[in-house]
Amino acid sequence: MNWLLRIPLVLATGYLATTPLHAEESPWSVNILGFSWHEDKEQRKSAHQENPGVGLRYDINRTFYVEGSHIWKNSVNGKTSTLGVGVHTEIAKNGDHSLKVGLQIMRMHYQSPTKKDQFGY
Repeated sequence: MNWLLRIPLVLATGYLATTPLHAEESPWSVNILGFSWHEDKEQRKSAHQENPGVGLRYDINRTFYVEGSHIWKNSVNGKTSTLGVGVHTEIAKNGDHSLKVGLQIMRMHYQSPTKKDQFGY
C-alpha cells in the first residue's frame, strides 16, 4: 500500500480509537491490526508491510486485562495468533482520554511458511 494512502488510514484509526463512542465504559475493546515496520531495508523489500488482523481485549479491572488477536497475513505470508495477560497503569489523563503504560505476557503462534510447506501447517 502506498504511504500516501497509509497516512489518512492511520490518522482515522487513531481518531476512532480515542473518540468516546458512548457514555458508559465497556470492559470489552476491539483492536484493528494492519501494518508493520521492518528496520532492515533488505527485509523491508521482501516482507509484507500490510498485516490485516483483529484482536479482542477484556479489562478485568482498571489494572489487569486479557487479550487475544489473529493476523491473517503476517510479514512472511503466514498467520499469527496471540493470547496474553497484562497489567497497565494510567500516567496521564485529559478529559475522556488517557495515556497508559504497561506490561504484557503472551503466547504467540507465528506461521512461517517454507517452500515445502506453502501453507505453514
